[in-house]
Amino acid sequence: MNTQERLSDSSQFNRTIAAVALSVVLAIVSAAGCVQSSDAEATPAEHFERVHADSTYVPHGKVKSGSVQEVEQGKLQYKTSDGQKWSVKYKKNDDGYRYFDSEKAN
Repeated sequence: MNTQERLSDSSQFNRTIAAVALSVVLAIVSAAGCVQSSDAEATPAEHFERVHADSTYVPHGKVKSGSVQEVEQGKLQYKTSDGQKWSVKYKKNDDGYRYFDSEKAN
């Protein structure tokens, strides 16, 4: 293999590496943008369910997936795995929402 062929192969290899690196960077940037926009656009009920349902426990039990609904501005209602209904107040903040003052609902 002469010098010209080596330079051509090396140049092709460098272009391939650059294309792969660019693809990876674009994929990461796109994925990061999707997460941020979905959190910014999530309703309080969607955010609460994403954060709490079926993955963690609130003080009075496990939140049932699909049961979270907004009953009035600043207040959500949901069911726990034992079938009881609860309500929780919320306020929007820089990180999404803050939940507080949960109580048993009628």
